[in-house]
Amino acid sequence: MLAPHRAPISVQYRSRFAAERWKNVVSEHFEKGTASVTYGCTDPAAIAHMSQHLETVYVSGWQAASLAATDGVVGPDFADYPLNTVPTLVSRLARAQEFHAPTPTRATAG
Repeated sequence: MLAPHRAPISVQYRSRFAAERWKNVVSEHFEKGTASVTYGCTDPAAIAHMSQHLETVYVSGWQAASLAATDGVVGPDFADYPLNTVPTLVSRLARAQEFHAPTPTRATAG
């Protein structure tokens, strides 16, 4: 039995918070009968600007695969790209959002 020997500190992953936020967005729109307006994005600089005005941003598997193609050829979407292609791009975009997030300064910290 390993459970009694585990550290009492629980690990919280960023993906959990993103999943909870996504669930809240979907639930809210479902209850209201509305939709979340979204656009596709693959560029870290663009996501910093888009995320200020949109509650969701779409990452297409085909777009991610076309960016990861080493031969420069963009073909039809047969979903034959590596399994980590989209998660890698999403991680890169999330880091860009964190980098560009407003941070409190002495003037705004109160």
